[in-house]
Amino acid sequence: MRMKSMSSRAVGFAILSCALTSPLACGSSTSDADDDAGESGDGGKGGSSITSAGRGGSSAASGSPGASGGKRATGGTGATGDTGATGGTAAAGGTGATGGTAAAGGTGATGGTGATGGTGATGGTAGVSATGGKSATGGAGGSAAVSLGKACSIDADCGGSLVCVSSDALSGGVGPAHGLCSAPCDTTADCSSFGTDSYCYSLTASDSYCLQGCTTGALGTPKCQERADVACSLIGLIPQGAACQTSDDCNEGELCDASTSQCGLIVTGCVPICGGDFDCSSGQHCDFTTGLCSDAAPGGLPLGSLCTPPSGSAADPCDGFCLAGSDATEGSCSALCTLTPELTGCGWDGTGAAAEACLFATVLSGNDVAPGDVGICGKLCDCTAQCVLSGDYCVDESGGQVRSVWGRAGYCRPLQQGETQSDTFVTCPGGGSAGAGGEGGGL
Repeated sequence: MRMKSMSSRAVGFAILSCALTSPLACGSSTSDADDDAGESGDGGKGGSSITSAGRGGSSAASGSPGASGGKRATGGTGATGDTGATGGTAAAGGTGATGGTAAAGGTGATGGTGATGGTGATGGTAGVSATGGKSATGGAGGSAAVSLGKACSIDADCGGSLVCVSSDALSGGVGPAHGLCSAPCDTTADCSSFGTDSYCYSLTASDSYCLQGCTTGALGTPKCQERADVACSLIGLIPQGAACQTSDDCNEGELCDASTSQCGLIVTGCVPICGGDFDCSSGQHCDFTTGLCSDAAPGGLPLGSLCTPPSGSAADPCDGFCLAGSDATEGSCSALCTLTPELTGCGWDGTGAAAEACLFATVLSGNDVAPGDVGICGKLCDCTAQCVLSGDYCVDESGGQVRSVWGRAGYCRPLQQGETQSDTFVTCPGGGSAGAGGEGGGL
């Protein structure tokens, strides 16, 4: 379900400032973050990078959320076929315009003919399917449209033509955490009764269902039924025909599709993303690679593990994805997550000390991060020895809020200009110390 994307790492900004101080009021900042998200290598699903991984850089007390640069990461999913426009992007086919009214965190859009989807599915992962544009109604009425994307246990929880897609309803015994009110589809035209910002999306290689569209940032709030297990994430790109090597070559609201080397308008939708096994039914596991609950335990290295970023067609070694550090030859296992007021996810259910947390924004949100947006998991720590990447230190510029929320001293990132080791947590609990990139000690 995830698009494997390549992105060169650059220093960025953490979600921390917004998430820790006032997660319900996260909004635009005035940060000068560099929005580069360069792509290279195997573009996978969609081929573009949404990882603008903010590994430090801003003061957590400064109110400057957002992110820049980026590291290698799995970012959202790519399109398979034609997609209509969504949330602030131009309409598909070049004939539409941004819709005038918002619906469930997105914007309605006039559409003519649908744009040809330039990104194809690989490895049985998911995408968006559409045929033609959608009429500019600015939303949709009826109980089914209102219930699209809600959590459910049985079909009766959804109403209308919607069914409850349970956590084990899809092929292979997988499914969305806490159920998803939706309807099966073959193309986005099948979802038109649920509104102009609804899309047909492949949850697995053989299971496609209607999803809500959404808009990242404060403009789109509330979004995605305000669910902690669903995130406003990349679901496709509408090709614009302009050649590119990185997203710097594209216009605002576009990403470079590495699989086609063309700029594409960003299409975002409400994608299921489980936060941990606690989100799934008894006996199930959260698969951080797909974001779905699974009857089978996922393979791969756990979050926070040291990993080698794969190249070419090599398999990713992580349950999630291997996110490259300052040294492109090493990385740490990470995953996509949902920024929520509860600050849960990345394997943490809100109790005890956390090993990972939803810390970093993506290029989709940039400097305007809001609840419901997709984020990237980051490693928490009590001392630098627990940071697995070379050049990373255990820091906390939030004035102790990391410990207050997650029960840890800080999080792992490189030092920023003007910072020294005296600004880091050198001494590990129980004594001892280590330099940057010391052996990970876990909790």
